Amino acid sequence: MSDIKRVARDIKGGVKVMSEIAVYEARGWLEALMKRHHRGPADTWTAARDRAAAAAGVEPTYAKRLWQRWETMKDVSGGAYRALQQAYESQCEHNERMAAHHRAVREAIEDGSTDKIERATALAVAAKAARSKAKSAR
Repeated sequence: MSDIKRVARDIKGGVKVMSEIAVYEARGWLEALMKRHHRGPADTWTAARDRAAAAAGVEPTYAKRLWQRWETMKDVSGGAYRALQQAYESQCEHNERMAAHHRAVREAIEDGSTDKIERATALAVAAKAARSKAKSAR
């Protein structure tokens, strides 16, 4: 077999693997966003999936397809992949800001410093402003 044929076959195999990884990643991001949007025992996971998809800017029908058929899907839409990735990263950044806020409040309480409590409050206000800015950008 010539080298050209072998390289062409290897490239196609690599693309298949990368596409399947993209499907797996997109489903993982959708699942994490679903957990964030789930409202408790009286809520359904389908409703949470639709809310997560709408918040990410993905069609609910595409989110349903990704959720139900991810094992057989060969690739994922670039727009849906990017939207889910950005929504997931935004959620992670929000969690990190809130963790920094809680850490600052805990340290301020331990030290008994009102100055640190004011800085922690400023962090919370900044986190809330960033969250509302992100929502308005969608």
